Amino acid sequence: MDLTNFEKTSPEQREELAEKLDDLLKNYEVYHNNIRKIHWDKKLYPDLDFSQKVEFLHKVSSGTQDDIAEQVLQLGKTPSVGEQIPSYLPSKVYVRGLMEVEDFDEAIQTLIFTSKQLLEEVKDIFY
Repeated sequence: MDLTNFEKTSPEQREELAEKLDDLLKNYEVYHNNIRKIHWDKKLYPDLDFSQKVEFLHKVSSGTQDDIAEQVLQLGKTPSVGEQIPSYLPSKVYVRGLMEVEDFDEAIQTLIFTSKQLLEEVKDIFY
């Protein structure tokens, strides 16, 4: 789907796309919070090089959240980003939070798994 030309889509298509993007945004917010937890928790990463990679992921995911939220706004819906996460967890949030993860390997496996989930969600929306 072309995200640069909404005029060619029907109101129903725009509403459906806005809902799907908003769900993606919710998942991205949980993903971003996971990255932030790893970024600030020194015991979850072994060295400075890894810390720099996580910092890069943190910056990229923040920008991606903003981009998705802008698209939701352009479609005429208010983005859900910034709401209390528990208020929308029962909906279509598939990304697992790292609130209880204390082990480096588990944190990395969760990030890899959730990255795959986000890619699948993007694929479902646009292809």
